[in-house]
Amino acid sequence: MTAGKSYQNYNWNNGTATSQSIKVDQSGLYTLNVIDDLNCELTDSLNITENPNPLVSLGHDIEIFQNDYYLLKPDREYAIYLWSDGSAKPQHFKSNGDEHLEKIIIE
Repeated sequence: MTAGKSYQNYNWNNGTATSQSIKVDQSGLYTLNVIDDLNCELTDSLNITENPNPLVSLGHDIEIFQNDYYLLKPDREYAIYLWSDGSAKPQHFKSNGDEHLEKIIIE
């Protein structure tokens, strides 16, 4: 997280950071106190909530043989799909071989 413009002094509520930016790696309330060029103190806060990664299911494991096809379809709808071959459609036909869902983005 980065504070706007350059100030003379930064004091984040984690007690150790005194730079313009801090790394945010967990949920919580982040508060910043700064002192500007006129020696005025300014304060702002931001509450960060981390959402857990979704559990995605493509169904049970199956064996497909040469020249067979199988429809891979996630268990529900998501905002964005990315299959290992680069396609981005919600459903994916796959012939024999290793195919998996790389990423789903939920909005």
